[in-house]
Parts: sequence; C-alpha cells; structure tokens
Amino acid sequence: YLSKTISNMKKVRILILLVLLSQIASVNMSAYDFKSGGIYYYIGENNTVSVTSGDTKYTGDVVIPQQVRYNGTTYSVTSIGDWAFYKCSRLISLKIPNSVTHIGYASIYATGITRLQLPINLMHIEFAGLAENRILNMLFIPQTVSKIESAGLLRYGCELRDTARIAFLSETPPSVSTRFFMDDAADADSLVIYVPNSALSRYQTASYWIKYRDKLR
Repeated sequence: YLSKTISNMKKVRILILLVLLSQIASVNMSAYDFKSGGIYYYIGENNTVSVTSGDTKYTGDVVIPQQVRYNGTTYSVTSIGDWAFYKCSRLISLKIPNSVTHIGYASIYATGITRLQLPINLMHIEFAGLAENRILNMLFIPQTVSKIESAGLLRYGCELRDTARIAFLSETPPSVSTRFFMDDAADADSLVIYVPNSALSRYQTASYWIKYRDKLR
C-alpha cells in the first residue's frame, strides 16, 4: 500500500510539472528569429540554429534540413528547441536531420506522428521531450543517446496499449533521470522494447531497466 501511495504521489508531481510547463509554453512560444521553408528558427552560437515554434502550428509532413541559409549566413540545425512542435496535433510526420544532437523540453509533444526515427547523433532528450504522442507506435532511439530526462517519453493519463514498439540501438542502457514512462507502462500488455541482442542481458539487469525485463526483446 505504501509503495503504491508513493508511486501515485510521484505521478501527481509529474502531472503538476507538465501543467506548469504548458502554462510557461503559452508565454514562451512564437519566439523565433526567422522562418525558412515553413520552419521557424532561433539563432544560437557558432552559426547554429534550433527549430522552434512560430505564429502557426506545424501541420502535415515536416522535413527539417541539416542547414539553412538566412541573410547571407549558412546555419547548421543542431537542436529541436523547447516547445517546437508542442501540441501540433495535425503534424503527420517529422524527419529530423542527423545534425540534431538535442531534443528540448516538450518539443515533440502531443503530435499526430505515428512513427519517428531519431537522428543518429542525438545525445539528450529533455523533460517530456517526446511526451503524449498518443498514436506513436514505432520509435527508434539511436545508440548515441546517453541520457533521457524524467518523463522523456511520458504518456500520462493512459496506458501504453497502442504504443507498442520502441527500439533502443545503444549497447549500453541509457541513463534515465527518474523515469521515461509512468509506472503503469511496465504493465502495458502490448509494450515491446527492442534492444541489441548482444546487450539484452545488460538491459535486463541495469538499474531502472530491470522493471521492464519482461518487455525487452
């Protein structure tokens, strides 16, 4: 009983954080430096840009380029910024270039994507970075990802009975701050987590991952 109460308290805390994040998003969204090819960008350091949100939400099929030119300067696209595709429910597909190494807070959140291949150089997924994508049924996470922040793949308010397949390509189980699923994900009947055959035993015995040992393939 005590462990269940503690688990519920943790879930409530995460839900509260997500509500607060959504309120912050309403203030921070639409902060961009320029728009090119239907995509909004924020200029960073060393001629890099982050994909961000803009005046209208993204819809349909979005293909992000590795580089974009603006005012005579060529920029490398290295990040999917915070809130970039937040609640873009009419976004059908998203192609992310291999130049991207970082996925920000709630950046691909509650979209209409069903399948997502993350870039091969991705290293970090921030809090709720891929959360609430309720019809996403296939997700590939590359071997370069070393850390997933708490609730990185969170699906609050529902079980993962229709999000069935997630493939982790890393030989080393990624570090997870707290959890990337709610606890009930471990009980989702259809959830399957694919890992390299040579690394299966490491995932099955690794801290945090051990709770998913029956879902690992």
